[in-house]
Amino acid sequence: SAHAASSRLKVSGTCFLLQMLIIILFAAFVRYSPDASPGLCSPQLNCSSRKNPGSGSYYPRSRNVCLQTLMGFGFLMVFLGRSSVRSVAACLLVTAFAVQWALFIQGFIYSFRNGKIYMEAQSMVGADFCAAAVLVSVGAVLDWANPLQMLLLSLLEVPLFSANEYVLLHLMGVSDSGGSLTVHAFGAYFGLALSWFLRQHRADSGERPQDTGLPADALAAVGIACLWLFWPGFVSAAGAPAGAEPWAGLNTYVAMAAGTLATFVVSPLLREGSGPCTSQVQDATVAGAAAMGMAGEMLLAPFGALVAGFLAGLIPALSSRFLA
Repeated sequence: SAHAASSRLKVSGTCFLLQMLIIILFAAFVRYSPDASPGLCSPQLNCSSRKNPGSGSYYPRSRNVCLQTLMGFGFLMVFLGRSSVRSVAACLLVTAFAVQWALFIQGFIYSFRNGKIYMEAQSMVGADFCAAAVLVSVGAVLDWANPLQMLLLSLLEVPLFSANEYVLLHLMGVSDSGGSLTVHAFGAYFGLALSWFLRQHRADSGERPQDTGLPADALAAVGIACLWLFWPGFVSAAGAPAGAEPWAGLNTYVAMAAGTLATFVVSPLLREGSGPCTSQVQDATVAGAAAMGMAGEMLLAPFGALVAGFLAGLIPALSSRFLA
């Protein structure tokens, strides 16, 4: 139809304009940091305001965070059975733009020196964290927002996320290496506010699509596997103290395990059938792991992570029963 063709042209034109804008901004301001190897950054440049022990050591971390963002968070968005494939495509669109925009915005905040932004491996970690927060927000509107609205969401949320992160971590000194507060809480509340605002201006008020079939369940299972593989690295990637990094990863693993088991404890009591649906299992996995984003590096014994993960894992099943 004419309306569908017009919508496609709007999305195509917006993507083109945004990408051209990013290219121009990068050409004018962004350069690779001279301290990519130890000792190459001159004192005059002071090219990284974040005190890192060497950017090269961050490549494995940035890889894990990138995989977690694309595959873990991306496949979490397929709980909408009637539009699971479209959901994955929308998440890739949002991630592709949000990462580029975050590299530029966060570069101005953290590594703008002598008129240039100096990019390094840790810059990609921060950008992926920002993209993850945007994906959390997208989950609140994914089933009825169009791609153009999601791009505008990313355009607005990335600067707000970066400002919030800077205030919390650098001005207030909050310890949140895994993003429980800066990524998950911020993304959730931003998405809820956006959902409320857009619904006030929405002409139709149809039902939200639900998890209705195997394709969504199968893709969600892939997302769960990715969470287990990459989330422990996600928690420790943003700068957990050197001695606490193993604790952060191990606490995340045991919290995810306890959260998953909690779902199988409470879900059969609340719904008919043999067990919880895949979306509830993935939500419990996220809940247990997200709780470790702030606390993972602080817990010195695993039983605390087990208790926190189990309690967090109860929330998705209870909320789907009493709040949906």
